[in-house]
Formats: sequence, C-alpha cells, structure tokens
Amino acid sequence: MSNPAQAETVMPPNPLEKAKNGNGPVSIDPSVLKRAEESVEKLSEDYSSFAQADVDGIKTAIARAESKPEERMEVIAEIYTRALDLKGQVGGFGYNLITSLGDLLTKFLEGKENLSPREFEIVYAHVDAMQAVLRAEMKGGGDKIGVQIVDGLSQLVLKG
Repeated sequence: MSNPAQAETVMPPNPLEKAKNGNGPVSIDPSVLKRAEESVEKLSEDYSSFAQADVDGIKTAIARAESKPEERMEVIAEIYTRALDLKGQVGGFGYNLITSLGDLLTKFLEGKENLSPREFEIVYAHVDAMQAVLRAEMKGGGDKIGVQIVDGLSQLVLKG
C-alpha cells in the first residue's frame, strides 16, 4: 500500500500526438494536417486585428457604462465577457501578454455590479496596455517590458 501523504503524477497518453505521428489507432492525413496548420498560420497573421476589435469593443462598453449608469451592470458583464474571450483566444496566436492582461481584468471585474471612477481608470489602464501590446505586436511574454506591464497593472488592481 502506498503512503497516503505521497502523490504520484500520472501523465495520460496524448492520442492526438500519436495520431499526428501516425502511431495511434487513428492517423491524421498529412495533407489535412498541413492545410489545418496553414489555416491557423493565416488566421494568426490577421489575429491582432480581431483582438483589436475586441479591445475596441471594451472601450465602447466602458464609454457606455460611464454615460449610462443604469446600464452599468449589463455593460460590466459585457466587458468581462470580452476580456475573457481575449484571455482565452490570443494565447494560441502568441499574444501571451494579452492572455495575462485579460486574466487580470476578468479577476478585477468578478462580482462587480458598478465601478467607481478609480475602478474605471483601472479598466482603462488594462485596455491601454492591451492596445500597446497589439500595436507593438508583442508576442510571447514581452520579455522585461511585458513583465513590467503585468506587474504594474497587478499593483493597480491590488490598490483598487
């Protein structure tokens, strides 16, 4: 019997990797795989414009929330959803900083039904950071600058 205090990590097999390599119970036609990879690459080239549309949508929603207080709860939910979409989508296209920024923004907005003027500034700071990352096409973690951006916004969120 094993010691209950010890944990064992078990890595499940990756059937897709085996299929890709032709070693699994199902194999993937190399031409289909090549077309899929080319499609993803083409989408990747245009992805910053798709992400920018979501960022612009957040900006529009913020302006609506500021001008129509009666709609704030609904608009905050919209901002949250767009930030969540960005968080989930862009990492696959190399924009890991946007993933981090979207994560910070969604965590900041969780449970909020209204925003103070200071909280609006924090949301705007996230949007400005996302725009800077997209304009500079900072893929990956953005190195030192990316860490500074995420750390700075984390501090803003903590101070609230």
